[in-house]
Amino acid sequence: ASALAGLVAFVDLEVNLPGPDGVSRIRMAESVSGNYFDVLGVRPTLGRTFSSEESDYLSGLAVAVVSHAFWQREFGGDPDIIGQTLRLSGNVTTIIGVAPDGFGGSFPVVTPDFWLPESTVALISGETSFTSRGRRATLLRGRLAPGATLEQAQAQLDALALQLQEEYGRGWTDRNGETRKITIAADSPFPPQIRGFAMGVAALLMGVVGTVLLIACANIANLTLARATRRRREVAIRLALGSGRGRLIRQFLSESAIVGLLGGTGGAAIALVAVTFAENFRPPTAIQLTLDVGLDASVLMFVSAVTIFTVLIVGLIPAFRFSRPDLVQALKQGSESAPGRNRWYELRNLLVVSQVSASVVLLVGAGLFLRSLQATTSVDPGFNPAGVATASMDLGPEGYTAREATQFYQAVTERMAGLPGVVSVSIASRLFLGGLGVSRQFVSIPGYTPAEGEDMGFEYFRVGAGFVSTLEMRLVGGREFTLSDAADAPPVVMVNESFAQKFWPGQDPLGHVNVLGRSGDAQVVGVLADTKYLTLTEDTRPVFFQPTSQYPRTDRVLLAKTTGNPEDLLPALRAEIAALDPAVALINLRTYEDALAGSTLPQRITAWVLSIAGGLGLLLAVVGLYGVMTYLVSQRTREVGVRMALGAQASDVIRMILGRGLLLAMVGALIGVALSAGASQLISSFLFGVSPLDPVVFVMMPVGVALVAALASYVPARKAARVQPAVTLREE
Repeated sequence: ASALAGLVAFVDLEVNLPGPDGVSRIRMAESVSGNYFDVLGVRPTLGRTFSSEESDYLSGLAVAVVSHAFWQREFGGDPDIIGQTLRLSGNVTTIIGVAPDGFGGSFPVVTPDFWLPESTVALISGETSFTSRGRRATLLRGRLAPGATLEQAQAQLDALALQLQEEYGRGWTDRNGETRKITIAADSPFPPQIRGFAMGVAALLMGVVGTVLLIACANIANLTLARATRRRREVAIRLALGSGRGRLIRQFLSESAIVGLLGGTGGAAIALVAVTFAENFRPPTAIQLTLDVGLDASVLMFVSAVTIFTVLIVGLIPAFRFSRPDLVQALKQGSESAPGRNRWYELRNLLVVSQVSASVVLLVGAGLFLRSLQATTSVDPGFNPAGVATASMDLGPEGYTAREATQFYQAVTERMAGLPGVVSVSIASRLFLGGLGVSRQFVSIPGYTPAEGEDMGFEYFRVGAGFVSTLEMRLVGGREFTLSDAADAPPVVMVNESFAQKFWPGQDPLGHVNVLGRSGDAQVVGVLADTKYLTLTEDTRPVFFQPTSQYPRTDRVLLAKTTGNPEDLLPALRAEIAALDPAVALINLRTYEDALAGSTLPQRITAWVLSIAGGLGLLLAVVGLYGVMTYLVSQRTREVGVRMALGAQASDVIRMILGRGLLLAMVGALIGVALSAGASQLISSFLFGVSPLDPVVFVMMPVGVALVAALASYVPARKAARVQPAVTLREE
């Protein structure tokens, strides 16, 4: 394509790296084409990038460029790292270069530890990943030729897609049978598969933080207004002595700038601590993530702009309002008094209303996410992970063939079954809700005619004998896999209820034939109840199961169910594996419940962040309301003294002050409810099992805000009720 000056291919890759404790850990890598660094214009800090020979997947060479962070973390910045070797997924790999500091790969959100060329990836994943035209994982990044546009590049690639369709037929169609298209997307730090979700989350967080900032601005503006009111006489004297209005405005802005500078500096310091926490945060997943969330120049410029904007907003409101007073009236009154009536729609009251309403919006959002999290965690996954210990391993890097690995796993399950407290043991290709991707296979069912364009690729799992019993899954009909379903036995499958209902509605699916692509015919021997496979919030869908014994592989997950604490079983599991082969490294060794912790991580983080933001917003609103009510009490001291001198009781004064505070809070709460009703529709796609207009949340949060506001108003009200009329009138 002449519109492109260069094009690189890349895809995320997981590799195993043995740790000092003998347990291998999954690290992120990128499988890249040989021209990757050249096209991106990236020069290594040490060593070199890939040669043309290393770009040939048949060369058998194993080399890697490591990240700058990995070099510092694992090698202490040793300049002699070039030429040293690592054991990546069982392959001795030579380090040929170190990427520059700050280079985060194709997706800087997660920085890989390694960049591997085709030759190395072929040793890890096999040649089939390079010869299969049905592969969908690889992404491309191109550099436009000088003078070319995205539209020209798109037109050329559209024509290329048609040529590939004619040349390769089914190999160039998507899952719906339609011609696969090449879609150009603007450069982004997020993979296209998650760009929409990531941008939605970023927009949500920005909205939350912006709302808290607005509440803080309203709070400071209110306090500044109160302070400026007390300085009304001072301002009048300055103007009477010849001070210009512009000079007074500069004075107010200077005072606000000091507060803003201190606040911005303090916020940046807190952000540094938060960034350190974020960089060290490790979610409960098998993959070790390295988050690039440092404070760079663009972030600091944004913070500076926000600080300046806040200073202007906070400083200009009192500056313009009080720099043109009625001099005669202001000079006649004391500094503690303010002329005119205190109307509810005055600016400082409106600021309190806005604070309360914004707090209600944040708290309603937090309440919805907490309710959604509660609904998610209460979902029945269709199996029981309690009491199950798991261990993931891959014997391929240790030289095992698939058949030898099958014998090893059989020996391990036999040894584990004999341990005290162990009630059942099994193996599987991957865990339900384990966070791994989808394995799909095209099937054809005798007697079923697919609709035009119907996708006949279905997700499948490979599980061993006793898997259903180990996870206490519900067997609707037939049997689960047994040791008799050996490699030389007739092929068999189990299907879930959705699969059976789709292809054999109203019939007994047992005994029917499921044609599994190249695997041939397989007879249905069991029907399982529908289960959650990838996420707790997913809809039911057709899935089938194959016995691991008939499809041997070197990588498997071992599951052992115990009547005791599964944590106590982990050392024994490690010991039994080491007794068979000390060289076998475990990728993961944990309880199943720990493995599932990541399935609700996004909901928990979102609910946590919104709860903190909502609580902070409410605290700021309460402080603002308290400040306004305290100021009003100080302004109305003489009025309260007169009222009490004429016979008003302390309870009357409390009701008067408290009623005014509650009025402001209730108006703010009602506005907040109305705003929340609209805002909740924007986050409805993030919610599960709860309505965006959930009545529990929309009642509890405003009521809670009103109660807190009542407490904030009660304190100054009690202070006003203790006024001594004689003393007050004498002072006035």
